[in-house]
Order: sequence, then structure tokens, then C-alpha cells
Amino acid sequence: MSNVTVLEDSLENFDTNPMTAGDLHRQLKELYKDISDDKKYRYHLWALVTEHCDLNYFRELKALYSDEEWKSVQAKVFRANSSYMLIQLYYEEKLYDRLMSELEKEGSTFYIKEYEDVLIKLYPKRILKLYAGT
Repeated sequence: MSNVTVLEDSLENFDTNPMTAGDLHRQLKELYKDISDDKKYRYHLWALVTEHCDLNYFRELKALYSDEEWKSVQAKVFRANSSYMLIQLYYEEKLYDRLMSELEKEGSTFYIKEYEDVLIKLYPKRILKLYAGT
């Protein structure tokens, strides 16, 4: 049995926790990339971006597309991610208005500190309003 088969079988047939599933997707992504199976490489990369997203996988996915193609892929990525990840993705993509709206929707000041250096210049009143809790 090949490494790919073992990993695919593990992913498909075992009740894996999200951390284990993420690691299996990561390993499979790399194996498929190495053997130039573009379809399966993209499948596992997509799973990493939408289920176990970190910015490195997001950047790797983005690098596969032209600027024009990226817009539709980006929209799908945004729809597939939670608010916590959206905040990071909006910042990464410099979509500051969406970022600010997401922070307001969350109603939490926890994440503001991380992005305050950029947002305070663009949305000073909205930031103050969030801090004031109104």
C-alpha cells in the first residue's frame, strides 16, 4: 500500500478529529503536488483553506490563479469560512471595509487590537464606537 492510499484511507474511514484531518489533508496535498496530480492537490488544498484555514494555505491557493480568476475563487473561500477566519482573510486581502463590518458584527473588541493600526486611520469613529460598546 502506498503512502497516498494509507492517508486517503485514514481520512475517509476513520473518525478523525479536525487536527488529524488537517494533518492528513496537508500530507496528501504535498504528496499530490509532488506527483503532479493537480486535481487532487487542489482538492486537498481547498479542504485546508476552507476547513483548516491558515494564511499560508490561503496564499498558496491564491498563487494558483490569475487576478481575474481569483475574484470568484476568493468569494467561494469567503463563503466557506467562519467569522474568525474571515477577519484574517479580509485583512490579508486588504478588504478593510469588510473587515470593519465583520468586527462590528462580532461586537467584540478582542480582534480590534490586532488590526487597529490600519483600521483606526480609516474608521476612527467606528472603532471608537466598538470600544464604547454602542
